[in-house]
This record gives sequence, C-alpha cells and structure tokens, in this order.
Amino acid sequence: MNSSFDKDIWSQIQYHNERIYKNLEMFLQITLAICGGLAYLAVNKISANPEAVSIVIRLAGYLQLFVGAYTVIAIFHHVISRVRRYTDKSSLIRKSCGWLEPYMIIFVLSIQRFQYQSITLFKP
Repeated sequence: MNSSFDKDIWSQIQYHNERIYKNLEMFLQITLAICGGLAYLAVNKISANPEAVSIVIRLAGYLQLFVGAYTVIAIFHHVISRVRRYTDKSSLIRKSCGWLEPYMIIFVLSIQRFQYQSITLFKP
C-alpha cells in the first residue's frame, strides 16, 4: 500500500515538473514572437507611421510584462504544489539546491527586464 502511495505522489510531482517546463516553453515562444514582431516593425514600418509603431512597441512591452509575471507565478505555484507532496521535509532544503526553477525564474525576470528596458528606451 505504501508503494502505491509513493507512486501516486511521484506521479503528481512529475506532473508539476512537466507543467513548469511547459510554462517556460510558453514564455520563450511568446517572447520570441514579440521579438520577431518588433524586429519586423523596426525594419519595415518605422518610417510609415512612427507614432503608431511606438504605441505598438509599448503595448508589446506591456504584454511581455504580463506574460513574464504569469510565468513566474505559475512556476512558483507548481514548485509550492510539488513541495507539499514531499513526505520527507527534512531533506527538502538540501534537495532543492539542485532544482532549476529558481534559475528559471531569474532567467524569465532578466529577459523581461531587458526587453522592457529596450522597449521603453525606444524612440522612433
């Protein structure tokens, strides 16, 4: 009986691990789409209507902030849900030093800050 309980807990932990990576993948896809759209605007449409391009670029920056905040909250939620399922809480801190999620959150926040800073400094 204890073995099936452990398998159930392990499957729940594995689910949260997969969702964390799916959230990071979604963030990267949206970030790349925003960067591609901004590159297209900067190369092709900047001379046509600079005011409209500036508004669209600022909106892209706000979208990036929203997506980054959602990703950080989702990763944090899945980490908390995974931690609650551990039965041996004493070794949890020692095990968590090898987890990649804090580095993912730092990565998301640094990309978000860099892109938002470059968007706010943009002047057509």
